[in-house]
Amino acid sequence: MRNKVSVVFLCALLVVSVLSTSVFARDDHRTYFKLNRAPKYMIPFERPTGTEMLGPKNDANLALLGMIPTASPGVQAGLTTYDYQHNGAMGRQIECFPGTDYVHFVWMAQDNYVIPGDRCIKYQCYDAASDDYTQIAGGKPATTDYSGYTSAAALPDGRGIFGCHSDIDGNAIYVSTAYFDYAAGIGIFSNESGRPNTGAPWYCDGMETIWPIMARHNAGGGVTSDVLYMLSHDNGCSEDLILYRKVGTGAFDNGTYIETVTDLAYTIAADPYSNKVYVVYTDDRTGMDEGDGGQTNLDVWYKMSPDQGVTWNSPVNISNYTGDSLWRAYSDLSAVIDPDGHLHVIWPARQLNDSTSYENAKSRLVHWSTAYPHARIISEARYDMAEGCDPGAWNMYIAKPSVSWCDSRIYALWTQFGHGREAGGLYDCSQAGYANGELYLAVSNDDGFTWDLPQNLTQSRTPNCDSVECDSDHWSSMTSYGMVYDGALDTLDVQYINDKDAGGIPQGEGAWCVNPVMHLRIPCRDIIPTPQVSLVPNRFVDPTVTAPGVEKDTTLTVINIGNATLTGSFSISYVNGDGWLSIEGAQTAPVSVPSGSSNTADYTIGLNEGGTITTAPTGWDAYILLTSNAPTSPDTIVVHLTVGSINMPEQAILNTTCKTLKVWNTGRSGDHDGDYSMIIPGDCDTTTTYPDQRYLYDGSPMLSWKNGTEKIGYTSVFDQLFTEDETWRPQSGLTTTTQTGYTKTTYTVSSADSLFACDVEIYTPTDGSKCYFVQRLKYRLWGSTTAKDDVYLGYFMDWDVPSDSNVDNNSGYAATPYPSIWQVGAEYVDDNLPCDIDENNRRGGLALFGTTNASDDFYGAWTKVNADNQSGTGFVSGFLYDNMSVTGVNLYTSTTDPEIDLHTGVTFDMVDMVPGKTYDYVFALITTNTGETDYNNQVTSAQQWADDLGLLGCCDVAGDANNDGKVNVGDAVYIIT
Repeated sequence: MRNKVSVVFLCALLVVSVLSTSVFARDDHRTYFKLNRAPKYMIPFERPTGTEMLGPKNDANLALLGMIPTASPGVQAGLTTYDYQHNGAMGRQIECFPGTDYVHFVWMAQDNYVIPGDRCIKYQCYDAASDDYTQIAGGKPATTDYSGYTSAAALPDGRGIFGCHSDIDGNAIYVSTAYFDYAAGIGIFSNESGRPNTGAPWYCDGMETIWPIMARHNAGGGVTSDVLYMLSHDNGCSEDLILYRKVGTGAFDNGTYIETVTDLAYTIAADPYSNKVYVVYTDDRTGMDEGDGGQTNLDVWYKMSPDQGVTWNSPVNISNYTGDSLWRAYSDLSAVIDPDGHLHVIWPARQLNDSTSYENAKSRLVHWSTAYPHARIISEARYDMAEGCDPGAWNMYIAKPSVSWCDSRIYALWTQFGHGREAGGLYDCSQAGYANGELYLAVSNDDGFTWDLPQNLTQSRTPNCDSVECDSDHWSSMTSYGMVYDGALDTLDVQYINDKDAGGIPQGEGAWCVNPVMHLRIPCRDIIPTPQVSLVPNRFVDPTVTAPGVEKDTTLTVINIGNATLTGSFSISYVNGDGWLSIEGAQTAPVSVPSGSSNTADYTIGLNEGGTITTAPTGWDAYILLTSNAPTSPDTIVVHLTVGSINMPEQAILNTTCKTLKVWNTGRSGDHDGDYSMIIPGDCDTTTTYPDQRYLYDGSPMLSWKNGTEKIGYTSVFDQLFTEDETWRPQSGLTTTTQTGYTKTTYTVSSADSLFACDVEIYTPTDGSKCYFVQRLKYRLWGSTTAKDDVYLGYFMDWDVPSDSNVDNNSGYAATPYPSIWQVGAEYVDDNLPCDIDENNRRGGLALFGTTNASDDFYGAWTKVNADNQSGTGFVSGFLYDNMSVTGVNLYTSTTDPEIDLHTGVTFDMVDMVPGKTYDYVFALITTNTGETDYNNQVTSAQQWADDLGLLGCCDVAGDANNDGKVNVGDAVYIIT
């Protein structure tokens, strides 16, 4: 039947108002909150063996038969339970040929709630002449094989074309395949696959071609031939971009190698008026520890063919980020060619914290064109999201952009997360912890040189929504060119997923729901002249440090990224202190920054102006306010200045004769890659033991307390940066001294707020009989002269003890021979011959030998599930305090498959900390693969060795009662208090 429904035309007034070898494999790339099993954005396996539920489902909206309640604008052109559409670049999932009346929609769809399920490509068509959809409600299944990751093109006769990868041969190998409609809008498709040249150097046996992006050259007007382009990515060989060409009515050729690209952002654009065709892609840079296939450390490149893809010019780097730039391209982009033959490219760029680390998902959207070959900022999303609110896998705060041309203007569309913060109250985040998206549009009338104020097209906030109730608008795609109407505004057509529970289902984010596939028509409106503010930096926070009595000068750059002159003035609001901050160049004259080519102004910020602050360590807070004619006024810069000293992170490899451990002066011990994580020589299995030989993923001193009602905790684990608010800061370098039979490594860390410190000593035996590491932690007040009550002191460990499956662990505890808590590997199958190592004999744990209060057991300890308690690079709010303050041992245990990825926390003590006193704890980290007896023997040996070293008495130095390395009146005070 035909779905007769009027298309919602978004009026100009609204806009202007301000797994392995089966067929179900690795096309859904995976990320984790905890950056723990590989680089954050790893390539996962989507193909489980057999059918299994993936996460919760909520089909309460299924009975509504296509009319799903939503606050998001547009018409429901289709439905899908599979919300996710692409990892990196979207390509075009909606397309029309200018001058025709047909708009073609394709999307990766599914009706059931499992992976692998009945995933296919669905099709819908809108006929503008009759204001009608040609297919059934929900969309028509257009493929019969397990298919995914689609993009569309359109023909001059009104027919639609789409490409996808499909198991079309039924042999568990994905093939990039094009589908051709029989007539305009009918939805009866024939297909043809791109078949690789088996003799090409880029070919290998079993090669898949996946994630195809389509483009079309149509003969006439400067174009020689009809050519259909299908740009694919090879999977299983060298990660190459392979272009298949279909000339006229002929068959696809056997593919042309374009470039080796391990990233997932690429597209192809054909010039409507010449033989030029462009392939635009991201490619890995060097200098960041991420490796091939990462999403973040990238540049944007293009290659151009002047002859419809027969020959190709050399690649051109258009982003060309320098080593000192604090921006990198993200794995996401879009491109279009305007009628003058200019290539336009937009991409999200991710902000760096420094030369080695990233700023969460903060990002900006950037435009570049051959008309103006300069990167120009379209919009920014450089705010902080609420803790526990994540944009999800393969997304920055700005994600999935589309760039289009209409009526001599360039249009940029994207999803933005975190917008809800501007409205006050709750962040626009689902109950499951994923940010709801909104669609934004910006317009340029000067080839992308300046951009107007982004408009929120969807305005569908649903903060704290449960599944089915969310309106997360995401995975949008926009037609390349506007549709022309006589006597009316031209329009651009948009398709997007109205996700009823935010997050991507194949990434394990959110619940299965029936999600509308929305059709939104937007007018090709004129620009809205508006200044826009970008502040670089937009905050002065840790590690902003200067010495006592020393002024620190730095530059603040105001960038007007809008299309009208910015005018305003600066002011300062102090939180504590006064007069220690200045803005030179702005205090006597108003701010005035034009748009266009000279759109920046620099100001000198004086921190600790005139050396006013002489006490250390101290922290100082203020706000710099820019009040202006920009819609975001006042724009606020947070200033947090530390007067004291800071050290940069250092690392060292500690070696016994049988095990190694990597340590940092940030408090962290362990190794994400596994080589220096207390692995055991000769540890093996006849099947793949995941994750190879890693034991200690992370370990760190741990402290929590309550400042009034605020629960605060400090660790240095997962991928926390030392600049974050609840981490340890290095206050010294690493120092290793060699003694008879051991080495001693020392360093000091302080809490981010400078209140607390921990002196760390690591003792590494160097004779062959000892294969453990003994640590001594000495906690003390650092930057406070006031006692702090009810402070919890301990140690955190994330063990990934090798197991039969993933990093599934069980856990255990024993009070003897000394209190110890451990994680143990999971043995699902007795498959270890000839190695004769059972997974459940592998252990990684901590044994406690000495405490300040002479306790003979832990104050408290726990093992918990990582996935339930992590948020971003750290923990859910209040997690450390809530668990460290609980007495007794609380273990996660499982007697059945599956066990699960765990971490371990130990609370040594709850103390009232006073100035001048240290709180001392001695323990050992131990691993084994031979079971309980060897583990207990190592515990006993480590305790005896620690005692032999003098670590378990009161003092390292005679008379040094408080263990501060000095013998003075402080020791007497320590004894009597």
